[in-house]
Formats: sequence, structure tokens, C-alpha cells
Amino acid sequence: MIAERMRALDPSDARPRATLRLMFPATEDAVRAGLLHCRRAMRTAGMCTDLTGRAEIVLAEALNNITEHGRPHGQTGWISLRCDLCQAGLRVVITDRCRPLPQDLLALSGDMRPMPGNLDLADLPEGGFGWHLIRLLTHDLACKHEAFGNRLCFLVPRNPGKD
Repeated sequence: MIAERMRALDPSDARPRATLRLMFPATEDAVRAGLLHCRRAMRTAGMCTDLTGRAEIVLAEALNNITEHGRPHGQTGWISLRCDLCQAGLRVVITDRCRPLPQDLLALSGDMRPMPGNLDLADLPEGGFGWHLIRLLTHDLACKHEAFGNRLCFLVPRNPGKD
């Protein structure tokens, strides 16, 4: 179900210290399995807990958006994921062979609408926060639809408060 390749490189090298490549169907079960695989690989590569946690949030939001919005009902596309652990953090490239994501999801500018101050916790919407979280937790975010599908690239920075 998941094709994987991981290689560790010399940490003193300018290249990534570790690279993870996965390919899996764009289904909820396969994404869940892929995320668990990523978590184990990030721990094995020695990523700190903070970077691992932020990376997991971003990967889950991005991959779940692909399964929810990128594939026609009843059809399965494919997701290819590459993660490179480098000095700056975790560089990620996600490509999928799904239909183009809705343009409002791809809008990389603009802020979330503020929530009313008197909203009860039970009345909060279930979704709609994914792209905001992705933008908040990444740098160098780029998304493009190409002939083969969608390509999403970003960096989950090692030190998020520093540019």
C-alpha cells in the first residue's frame, strides 16, 4: 500500500540529513497509515518533538484536504510525499494525481475571518481551519496545479519564530 524509501545522510553534509518518500492512494485509510509512517520516520531521524508535532499537523491538514477535495466521488487518486530533514527544518513536497483543488483553497493570501467573541465552544464550525494552520506553521508555501495534478511545497521551520 505504501512505497517507502528513507536514507540517512551525513549530518555535516549540506544536503538533507534524511529523506522520506512515500506513495499511497488518496484515501482516508491510506493517509492515516502514511501519517503514522511519517511520524515513525521523523522520530527515527531524530527530529525534536516540537518540529515533529508541527509537521504532523501540517501534513495531516494537507493530506486530508487532498482526500476531501481533490478526488471525485468514488475515485481514488495517488499522493506522492517527499520530506527532507535539513538545517532549516522539514522541507515537504506533496504531489497528487487528483483533480485541481478548489481555487478558494489555493488562495495563499488573506486572513481568516475573526470568530465572534460570544461563540460557544459547541457552536464552532467543524472544519475550515486547515489552510490557516498550514499557512501559520509553514514558510515558503507554494501550490500549483500542473498537467499531472497538484504540487504543494513548504518548509516546516526548525525555529518557527525566526525568519
